[in-house]
Amino acid sequence: MIKTATTDQAEAICDVLIRSISALCVTDHGRSRKILDQWLANKTTQRCIQWINDPTASLLVAVERDEVVGVGKIDQQGYIHLCYVAPEAVRIGYGGELVTAMEQLAADWHLDRVTLESTRTALPFYTALGYRQTGVTKVFDSMNSYHMLKTLANEADS
Repeated sequence: MIKTATTDQAEAICDVLIRSISALCVTDHGRSRKILDQWLANKTTQRCIQWINDPTASLLVAVERDEVVGVGKIDQQGYIHLCYVAPEAVRIGYGGELVTAMEQLAADWHLDRVTLESTRTALPFYTALGYRQTGVTKVFDSMNSYHMLKTLANEADS
């Protein structure tokens, strides 16, 4: 189930982010302690509370049996900042559900597209969901970042 995050979930959200990045994004960080530390530097409970309380964005959680198993964040310009799933919850559908919920928020905000920067690890996931690479691949902290875009269906076109 996808829900809007609450501040009492901040610690669990932070835990999912740290575990997901550490265990599932090895292709990107290569187990480099320096890269991993930089990537995880803002994954704190306090930062998660700030994201939850940000009036210009929505932080969503995937919940299974009252446990947070996924996290997604989209801002009101349609930029997806986060989409991570706990290692034990990969390939069950939570990531796709989070993206679908964020796309629905963007549509509710009358946006016609969603953008994001993908890791190499997540590139096939987003491609399978209809995102396409645009622009130049960027390098952040020795990691490739792929700018991606998805055009949302316009109800007027239906």
